[in-house]
Amino acid sequence: MNWKLIFLLSLVGLAMAVGTVFFIPSHVEAAVWFAIFLACAYWIGRYCRRNRFAHGVLAGLASSAWITALHLLFQDRYLAGHPRESGLIRDLHAANVHASATTVIAVTGPLNGLMFGIVIGVFATVAGLMMTPQTAERQATEAPR
Repeated sequence: MNWKLIFLLSLVGLAMAVGTVFFIPSHVEAAVWFAIFLACAYWIGRYCRRNRFAHGVLAGLASSAWITALHLLFQDRYLAGHPRESGLIRDLHAANVHASATTVIAVTGPLNGLMFGIVIGVFATVAGLMMTPQTAERQATEAPR
């Protein structure tokens, strides 16, 4: 496993977490996620020879750790900008499921990370079939100047 790559890709999740709390409106979020899926798939396909699907799943889960943490830390601000998620919590209360917003975010965050990781893994597997992975040796000789 390329743990360095997984960690670096998880930092995209950190950036997205900051974005969804402070900058990115909920109606634009899906398009940004799609671009992130494609970029992650490209990097995994390019730099991993094996286990591309597993790399994608782990990158999605690692990203969800950042995202969940920031969404919990800035819960009020996040929910104020995401009416669909706020509505989900209200609907749970209406159905006599008395889960706090903290619980909902803490449970759905890793589940979303797993789903996103599966999507990244599938995309990375396809991307890997379409390109030749870079080795560290080739990367050093082909580095941009």
